[in-house]
Amino acid sequence: GGANLKPFHGDSIDDEASSETRPLDLGDVLAREESTFVIGAWTLEALPPECCRLPELRPVQDPLLNMPWKSRARRRAEQGENLSVWRVIYGPRLAIREAPSPSAAPVEVLCKGEEVVVDDGASEGPWLRLSPATWPNPALPPADACWALQDGSEFGLGILLERVWGPGDGDGGDGADERSAAEVH
Repeated sequence: GGANLKPFHGDSIDDEASSETRPLDLGDVLAREESTFVIGAWTLEALPPECCRLPELRPVQDPLLNMPWKSRARRRAEQGENLSVWRVIYGPRLAIREAPSPSAAPVEVLCKGEEVVVDDGASEGPWLRLSPATWPNPALPPADACWALQDGSEFGLGILLERVWGPGDGDGGDGADERSAAEVH
């Protein structure tokens, strides 16, 4: 014969426990498809001494952790006037130029997926003038004027940037809550 061993507390989930009350594990949190990025928090829970196991992490169930937050570009565009947010859809890189011309000197490079803040009143044809709010330090943009080609069809490239949000769009369809991270704290 063998010994009749029972699982320690926390080794298994009771069959009677409903899946709705079962705490999420890391795999559950990372497998969610409703948002690209997930903010999570865990608490350290000590198990009873008879378990002979190290403490484990338990996910914190807090609705604020599941809220999609606005991007930096979106928050900055909302603070200015006549600004909109565009996302680079051409990749892997897109050159930002000092003038609205393909022969103008490049001053910066953006990667596919990055968002920029555009001054809606200063576009020239297929070229969008980027607002200083695009850069991490708006007081130090890479050049006095930064331009991005939005529609490169003339050069056989197609659409390079897509509009994500603009004044009057409200939520913009991205599901972002109207509160920013700063307002919650």
